[in-house]
This record gives sequence, C-alpha cells and structure tokens, in this order.
Amino acid sequence: MNNLKETRKIRKLTLERVAQKVGLSPNAISQYETSKREASYDTLKKLSQIYNVSIDYLLGNNTNSVATTVMPLEQAREIFLNSLSIDQQEVISKVLTLTAYQLVRVQCYMTGLIEK
Repeated sequence: MNNLKETRKIRKLTLERVAQKVGLSPNAISQYETSKREASYDTLKKLSQIYNVSIDYLLGNNTNSVATTVMPLEQAREIFLNSLSIDQQEVISKVLTLTAYQLVRVQCYMTGLIEK
C-alpha cells in the first residue's frame, strides 16, 4: 500500500484522526502504511472515502489519485472538515448555527481583527 502515508500527509491528517474515522487504532493505520499489515476491503473502502481517492490508488495499482465516482456533497464536506484541526472544526460548526444578523457581526469583528 505504497500511497497510504503519502496521501494522509497530503490531506494533512494525523494517524490519530484517520484511525478515529476508520474505527481502528493509530498503530493499525501505521502498520497499513508500512505494509506490516494488510487492510481489509472494508478498511480500504473507508480510507478511500476519507482521502477521496480510489482503492487502486491506495494500493499503488494506479497513479491517478482521483476517485472514479462523483462525490456527494456531504462526503466532500466531511473530507474538508477532517482536514481541519479540532479547534477549527468547532469554530466552523458554531458559525454554521449563526443567524444572518449574528454572521454579519462576526464578519465585522473578524475584519477588525485582521486589520489590526
């Protein structure tokens, strides 16, 4: 599985975060990345969804990293959120619950922070 570690690093995900998403230990993910252990089909499927690449790419059978199917919006959103730190995810989650008025106030506040 030549492309597992490289793909994880490109996506800026930690072993811990990937392991949490897959439901395995960080050690198991590390062993997959170093070819000390072989992943099951279900695990490969989950990893390909997390990384948005084909299983063939993860296995090193294909140099094209693009998954062959169109990704649903919810899955794309999850991949994006997974690439963020926990703190960033919490901020985005809170922003998504704001009313239009609250959002304008936050935007004004952030503009003030950036200009200082």
